[in-house]
Amino acid sequence: GSQYGREATFIMVAVWALLATLALTGAAAVDTLALDGTPQSGSLSFNQYHYYVFNSSVSGDVTITTTVTGGSQYGVWTWIGSNYYPIDGRSDWNVGAIQGYPGSTVVGNIQPGLAYYVGVQGIGSPTDEYSITATLVPGDWVAPMVIEVGDMPVVSAITAYQYADFVFQAPANGNYSLDVYVERSGSTVYYQAARWPVIARLGNSLWTNKTTHSGAWMPLAINYVRNGTNITASVTSSRAMQFDIRARAL
Repeated sequence: GSQYGREATFIMVAVWALLATLALTGAAAVDTLALDGTPQSGSLSFNQYHYYVFNSSVSGDVTITTTVTGGSQYGVWTWIGSNYYPIDGRSDWNVGAIQGYPGSTVVGNIQPGLAYYVGVQGIGSPTDEYSITATLVPGDWVAPMVIEVGDMPVVSAITAYQYADFVFQAPANGNYSLDVYVERSGSTVYYQAARWPVIARLGNSLWTNKTTHSGAWMPLAINYVRNGTNITASVTSSRAMQFDIRARAL
């Protein structure tokens, strides 16, 4: 029907946006970032990017640390994307660093075999020098928690800057809602959805919403879903918190 034609149009728009991102960043060199803490280093001018990539045959948590070793007072910003090139304003994780204050973030529960791209962006002028490391602590991959459409809400929790992952299957063609109920939060809570096998993250999602409210169900409409489609969802925040989540047909 026409609703799935609109869905196909949306997908093509998303594809063109991705191609535009690749065109923007494709000219940049991409170096492999070892997961044993071996440093890479570079020098960046204002708004210049340098990209790295890492992947692993095993899961676990990867700590990315960027240290500014010289240059301006403004330092660098590090952006991380799961299977895409991140840029300022589109990433799954990000952290800043200035001289004397390294920036560190944890990319938790990495998917085995998936490429993670790390973009370091120069913020200062004329240049900033930096070093960057990635260190993997191996662990078992935690698959998304299965939730059933129309079932009772699931109670879950996250630590700061990490993702809680979920998946549900559409039992029929139609529109659905992913609802999040935040008990307490002192910061913005983001929740987003994508189609399996993509694990939903801030920068790669097809549907996204955010809330700072407590004590109310906040919906995320997921429209024009075909019967049997698996939809992944995730919730993240800059603070640890507990929340309820449910999926329902509209």
